[in-house]
Amino acid sequence: FAVFKDAGPALLAAVRQLEQASPQMREYVASLEQGIGISLEDDLVPALSGQHALVGLAGDEPKGALLLAPADPVAAGSTMAKALDFGREMLGDRAEKAKDVAVTRQADSPIIAIGNAPQLAARPDASIASTAAYQAIVGAAGVPGTVTGLAYLDAAPLRAKAATKAAAEGKRLPAAADAVRGVVAWGTPTGAQAFIAIG
Repeated sequence: FAVFKDAGPALLAAVRQLEQASPQMREYVASLEQGIGISLEDDLVPALSGQHALVGLAGDEPKGALLLAPADPVAAGSTMAKALDFGREMLGDRAEKAKDVAVTRQADSPIIAIGNAPQLAARPDASIASTAAYQAIVGAAGVPGTVTGLAYLDAAPLRAKAATKAAAEGKRLPAAADAVRGVVAWGTPTGAQAFIAIG
């Protein structure tokens, strides 16, 4: 997973800078808002405010979702569904590859999932951050208590899948790849760091 926050305000600041530099950009944004049926400032920014997580699940097929926890999940869900529909319309036939992608929100959860793993929209029973593998790598890396963003990869499921595929081809994983146990990277106001667990 990767966790971060306030993508909406950051996007708005970038767009406003571009608009100041180019009147054509202002016209383009207004046209885009009308075409999608959502307002950048009134709809998209609130939907993309607060905490976010990009989560990938282990398995034979790629599964995952962008998780949002906006102040108004009902409005944000509607906004993101409109944005997804517009994206599909723009992609045309190429959107077939992303046909399983959906915007999901369960009634008892404040979480919105955008991806092909709708189960991630449910209120979680447990936290990845409470697992032994995560605690071990974060402790070894010395990740501070407060970060501006964090990404974590549990290498075990990927390694197992890669080993199975290699074995089917009569090969073995390189020793270096077999030794990687996990990766964690994080940001702070003064910079970014990464740590790879080998063992």
